[in-house]
Parts: sequence; structure tokens; C-alpha cells
Amino acid sequence: MTERTKRFTDAEFKKLDRNVDGDIINISEDFIWLTDSQKKRLTGDDYSRVDDYEEEIRYMLNSELGG
Repeated sequence: MTERTKRFTDAEFKKLDRNVDGDIINISEDFIWLTDSQKKRLTGDDYSRVDDYEEEIRYMLNSELGG
């Protein structure tokens, strides 16, 4: 298995598995690879989840750095 190092292309973004509402099924695993443009195209639920995940990462990084 090759580890990913780059953001999703638009073609990859379009191919992500989604439910009937258009939400990305594995958003918790995929969000880190989304571009800013792709984040703007997320459903409201997914956008909110990504915002929460990113906030958690900022919190963890800040805690680790002694902030």
C-alpha cells in the first residue's frame, strides 16, 4: 500500500464513496487530502464535520507545542 502525500485531484474527489445524500462515507479518513476548493463543495454535514476535525487537529497541535 502506497502512502498518500498529495491532495486529491478533482477526479479523485468526484470518485469518493458517497451516501444517497451526497455525504462522503469516509470523510474522517479523507478530509486531510481535500483542497480548499473541494471543501467549499462539500455538503453542509460534511463541511461541519471537516471543520470539527480540523479544529481537533489545531487543538492537539497547540497542546503539543505547549500553547
